[in-house]
Amino acid sequence: MKKLILIAALLMAAFTAKAQYASAPKYKELKNVYNHHEYFQSEDDPYSVPWAGVFGFFVPGSSQLVMKEPVRGLIFLGGSFVCSQVISSAGDNILENLTTDSNGNLTFKDQAQAEKDLKLMLGAGVVELGIAIWSCIDAKKVAKVKNLYYRDMTSGKKPVKFNVDPYLSYTPTSNSTAPVAGVSMSISF
Repeated sequence: MKKLILIAALLMAAFTAKAQYASAPKYKELKNVYNHHEYFQSEDDPYSVPWAGVFGFFVPGSSQLVMKEPVRGLIFLGGSFVCSQVISSAGDNILENLTTDSNGNLTFKDQAQAEKDLKLMLGAGVVELGIAIWSCIDAKKVAKVKNLYYRDMTSGKKPVKFNVDPYLSYTPTSNSTAPVAGVSMSISF
């Protein structure tokens, strides 16, 4: 479990590498100004919409927390946590209810209680899946709207870009050509 949390944290850091400098009003205020349907991807966007969706599905609320939407994130995270606790508790009850009969077959001590626990477990699983899907969709909408806001705030302010590219050419000599390798650097602002 610790490895899974560490991997998720590292992926989240990669997803938000440029997002650390983006600050914006809350999504609730921005959604009335920006339409997420008008969004198109740009390389300067601080939030990656696909990664927001992935993290929103597998760890509901994580993307919202990263995008500085703590209330939204904690609601999704809390709902998912409650559902997982219900599933765990119902599963433990089912396991405690198991016994073996005289033939060595597994049976339940209380069949009615086992059915109730199974229904509770399945119901909580469906709710948790719904929360994960909802979190995924919401995270993508929040990322799109916040990226649109960020573009408006930085329009006209082109960042300085520095590129370093490999360079390979051939230079003619007296009776042949010799390869020349190097590095090409360019700055645009």
